[in-house]
Amino acid sequence: MNKDLIEFLLVDLRPRPGMFLTVYSISYLDIYLSGVQITCWQLDKAGEFSERFFGEDGFLDWSWRKYKLGQPSFRLHHYLDMAKADEKVALDLFFQDLSVYNSEHRR
Repeated sequence: MNKDLIEFLLVDLRPRPGMFLTVYSISYLDIYLSGVQITCWQLDKAGEFSERFFGEDGFLDWSWRKYKLGQPSFRLHHYLDMAKADEKVALDLFFQDLSVYNSEHRR
């Protein structure tokens, strides 16, 4: 079985963020994910790689429901708000939630 986006983020990107983001920052991750989403829109028509993250009842929806946000215009901005604008703390919070989601919603 191939990795999906959540597994990639936790297994590959999280231990080596500089290789993918250049800076350990939630904002840089959000920019990176925009590129991933556009690429998946073109190449991952079945959603095998991206569905658990971007899809209906995926991580983003789960996170927005967890924090009672509805559907915010900025997909990861709530982590920056919770971290009082500290980019590194916000990214740590994101990865904590992503780990929880991954353990609760295995493929």
